Amino acid sequence: MGNGVLVAYASKHGATREIAERIAKTLTEKGFDCTSLSAEQVRDVAPYDAVVAGSAVYIGKMRKGMRSFLQKNEHVLKAKPIWLFASGPTTKGDSPGELDGWHRPASTKDLLDRLAPKDRVVFAGAVSLEKMGGLEKWMMTKVNAPLEDAREWDKIEAWADGIATELNR
Repeated sequence: MGNGVLVAYASKHGATREIAERIAKTLTEKGFDCTSLSAEQVRDVAPYDAVVAGSAVYIGKMRKGMRSFLQKNEHVLKAKPIWLFASGPTTKGDSPGELDGWHRPASTKDLLDRLAPKDRVVFAGAVSLEKMGGLEKWMMTKVNAPLEDAREWDKIEAWADGIATELNR
């Protein structure tokens, strides 16, 4: 296997982008040539040896840009090793991957199953009222969501290390 890894992401306020960038940085430190792009920026996945794709999840749905990316590239992605992550619906102390409905939202469950990813995981996200519009702020206060940066970088880096280990086999 070559070294080219695409880390594609769909982020609304930047927290998922930062997770994707940390994954790409970790893989780069392990000797892989990584490209980190928003799902909307990706023009061709064929040149990459592997793909890591992640989306923020809001109200049980991944971002439209990621859904479109996965659907448009399904035939190519099925032939590559792919890892999927979601961010946002958990908080500190939650175990990555424990919330099945969040990393396989019903609207995309069949597509994600067809892609047969090597792994799927859910990471805690970051919620900042300053980055939200009025409706989002209202919703967050009504559901008493924790307003914090709950990203656990050690768990994110450990997951990326696992990807590197598998790619080196």
